[in-house]
Amino acid sequence: MILKSKALFLTLLFFVCSAVTIYAHEVFYNPATSSSVALRWQDKTTSYLNVPTNGDYLNSTYTSVYSNAVSAWNGSPYVKASSTGFGSSKVDFATPTTNFWQQTFPNYSDYITILGITFIYDTNSAQISTYSTAFNSTRKIKSAQIYITPLSNNQTATQRTQTLTHEMGHAIGLGHSDNSSYAPIASSTQSIMRTSGPLNYYTPQTHENNDLKAMYGF
Repeated sequence: MILKSKALFLTLLFFVCSAVTIYAHEVFYNPATSSSVALRWQDKTTSYLNVPTNGDYLNSTYTSVYSNAVSAWNGSPYVKASSTGFGSSKVDFATPTTNFWQQTFPNYSDYITILGITFIYDTNSAQISTYSTAFNSTRKIKSAQIYITPLSNNQTATQRTQTLTHEMGHAIGLGHSDNSSYAPIASSTQSIMRTSGPLNYYTPQTHENNDLKAMYGF
């Protein structure tokens, strides 16, 4: 099965924000102008990102692997992910209703194949969902809501963990590493931010660590 996930903002086109250095695998990219917009996770130290998460609203299929995804990001030297109460978390995972999923993805092919979607919010708590809101946002990510497909599928535990780990990558500002429109990584390069799968791993790879180091100046 294709490991296909989307961030809400992936289909939008954005221009360069000169105040922030732009790297190859940002979430926002405009192939027409070869330009990107950078969004950065706000809660960080000089050496790592602090990412408190909550999975209370995942269904049992994904609750069983949620802790694996949190642990996967803790394997990165640049991320400290944790599981905390809903009121203290900044990245919340949930399994929505099938009605929500259908309204979000009215195209039937997307409805049945997309496994996750990430909604991000800036430091003014404004949802970044259009060019206008992104352009006028603080460009600093305060929080994210990650919704995982409510549809039954035949994914293995490893594949389900891949989806959660992948979506967490979007929450902290990582785009798809194999986007054919701009600087796609080689087919032999391992990356949890690939759109295709299944993969035989669910942890962030050297590619993600290098991107985070460059993006955040660690």
